[in-house]
Amino acid sequence: MSTLETHSGRGGPVGRLETHGLHLYREGKLVLQDVNLQLSAGELLCVLGPNGAGKSTLLSAMAGELRLAAGDTVAINGRSIKSIGIPALAKMRAVLPQASKVQFDLPVRDMVAMGAYPFNHLEAEVLEQLIDEALRMAAVSYLNDKRYLKLSGGEQQRVQFARVLMQCLGALHTQAAYKTRHRSRRLGGRLWPALSWPIHRARTPSLGRSSPGVPEVEGLPNPNFYLLLDEPATALDPFHQRQLLKTVQKLTRQESVGALVILHDVNLAAVWSDRVALLKEGRLLACGSPSEVLNPACLHELYGINSRVIPHPHHPGRPLVVYE
Repeated sequence: MSTLETHSGRGGPVGRLETHGLHLYREGKLVLQDVNLQLSAGELLCVLGPNGAGKSTLLSAMAGELRLAAGDTVAINGRSIKSIGIPALAKMRAVLPQASKVQFDLPVRDMVAMGAYPFNHLEAEVLEQLIDEALRMAAVSYLNDKRYLKLSGGEQQRVQFARVLMQCLGALHTQAAYKTRHRSRRLGGRLWPALSWPIHRARTPSLGRSSPGVPEVEGLPNPNFYLLLDEPATALDPFHQRQLLKTVQKLTRQESVGALVILHDVNLAAVWSDRVALLKEGRLLACGSPSEVLNPACLHELYGINSRVIPHPHHPGRPLVVYE
């Protein structure tokens, strides 16, 4: 298991969400074979692979949603995920599944608010601010007064993304308030953090609904949070694909959130990812920077088709893949 001694380029410890020797069977079939993968806080890791490669199973395992064999290890911020209860885990990672089946017709705002369930200590005013911020970040503020089931498929996907962002913002806000409280104790005064997302500047010294102060939340003061997104761009047009990935990248850069994103578009992964993992038949073929792994040989092994890789005309240092 990682000792978490690595440091990021921005300074400070880097947490990880990682697998070690992961094997998983489903209905008697081996779906993942000896997968070793690390997602560091502050990076955007894209996973590519053909249909049935095991990508969604890998994401579910890293989310703590699957039962693991005794010898398998998934660790989050240095702790075995098996040792963390569901309520605490919900404060450390958020999951956007490939398909979100919702049968009840909630208002969009209520759907987004579901992301705050792990943070029931938030005061009503703070909760409303966080919902507004999540809607803005997902570019769905204009849907605020709509009913979820009346939306198009792409709009529903973006609302689900806002729900996941809500969970992330709840964790970041709680962490900021926790750090402020303890810094104030040391310095004998009240200080407020000037963090990069405007919602963090909300002056809320008492987050408890029935008791003062910030609750001692399991998983804190470790600040690392992880987004696990399964094909979030599939139902979106090119503009909203770019907007979604830009938002995720901003969270990784400014808040040291770790993001694992499953994609089918190789060129989206080439532009937006820090690293790319290639998964085929449950095996990790390669993992590295886009320029390292998105080459004709690796892509042929992954998909069985020929391609040409050229320098991207608009993103220096990034590859552009053209299929033959």
